[in-house]
Amino acid sequence: MGCGTVRERPWGLTLASFAEARAHGQLTLTGDDGKLYGVAFADGVIVGASSPFASDSAARVALTSHLVRSAEVPTLVRAVAAAPGRDEVDVVSERAGLTGQQTERLRRRLLVQRVARTFGFRTDDPRKGRRTNRQSHGRGPGNRRGDGQRGK
Repeated sequence: MGCGTVRERPWGLTLASFAEARAHGQLTLTGDDGKLYGVAFADGVIVGASSPFASDSAARVALTSHLVRSAEVPTLVRAVAAAPGRDEVDVVSERAGLTGQQTERLRRRLLVQRVARTFGFRTDDPRKGRRTNRQSHGRGPGNRRGDGQRGK
């Protein structure tokens, strides 16, 4: 593993190669606009993902998963912003009073949505869209479990 561009081979094969290699680390994609997308791996398993889109925030995914009401979203977004070092899903869960089962459902849905977002990643500049696999001995993209933080 190393650096390359997303144009070198089909994206699904690239993700599968990390699983096959039992990779540890984070794959980072940089769009033409400079926005970052990340997918974190531990032993080849996707354990985290980040996205620059507001629609991929835990509060918005909780809304589309029918776990919170639309009137609650602004409060949840502010609560997440006020707790930058905390897991985004944990903050939303506590503030919205979600059950453990609802919290895990949100965590899974958020992870799937953010990883799926990378399949739509495009760049016209072959020098952009670099992927990297840095060895990591800790977390995924910025938090305890690696799946509750949104990319900046």
